[in-house]
Amino acid sequence: MKKWLKGCGLAALVIVVILVGAAVLVAVRSDRAPEPAAGAPAPQATATSAPANADAPAATATPEPETVTAQQLLQDFRDNEIRGDQLHKDQVKYVTGPIDDIRDDGRGYYIDFSSESPDWDFGSVRCRLREPAAAAALRAGQAVTVLGRIAGLGLFDTVEIEDCAVTWAEDLPDGAESASPATDASDTVTAQQLLQDFRDNEIRGDQLHKDQVKTVTGRVDDIRDAGSGYYIDLGYEGDEWDFGQVHCQLRDPEQAVALRTGDVVAVRGRIAGLGLMDVITIEDCAVEP
Repeated sequence: MKKWLKGCGLAALVIVVILVGAAVLVAVRSDRAPEPAAGAPAPQATATSAPANADAPAATATPEPETVTAQQLLQDFRDNEIRGDQLHKDQVKYVTGPIDDIRDDGRGYYIDFSSESPDWDFGSVRCRLREPAAAAALRAGQAVTVLGRIAGLGLFDTVEIEDCAVTWAEDLPDGAESASPATDASDTVTAQQLLQDFRDNEIRGDQLHKDQVKTVTGRVDDIRDAGSGYYIDLGYEGDEWDFGQVHCQLRDPEQAVALRTGDVVAVRGRIAGLGLMDVITIEDCAVEP
């Protein structure tokens, strides 16, 4: 009897263990995501967008650059360079005024604004042109507005404006753009007109004449030996203190033996462009009969 009861207790214990194990297995499986049926499409993950930050600052519009006259800009730096730096340096501004000069100084083309100071005052506001071709139609004396970054006061009281572009230009008087006879197809030009074309706008002067072979007419101002060879200077018919000249470097000096100062001549050669002291050099130059 004891053996039978002992066997029944062992069997009951086995049944209880089996039932507990089955219950644990069912609980584990119920926690898992259901497996998709064969051939069913896989569920797609959905992205949850983060809520917009209500505290983020609103975008602000870029303020319009200030406008200052070239005269006032130069005066601010001259009165007090410290204050001039605080007011203008490294700021992008519009600068307005009449053009005094348009030149190439080896670093690139620039516009100089006229100064209302005495003739011997070398102070200027200089606009370093980002796109020189855009300034080819401009003339000395014409009022313009430029936009650029003011770099500060430099040597000889020159205020530099970098990365500069012309944004407005005063209309030229009727006929001013076609006043130069050098704009036609002729390869003959007077020394006076040649020099004036470069002085009005060196960019345009280069486009019209530089590296071209032309005949230049004018009055002989000087005949000299420069050490590197003989030359003829055709003088500028302007102020006696105006040093502008057209300089003909003679290919054959014998051609000039019979010439005298004051003679009117025609020379032909390659125009090298405008140099120091407003001297235009004509290379490989010959006196025409």
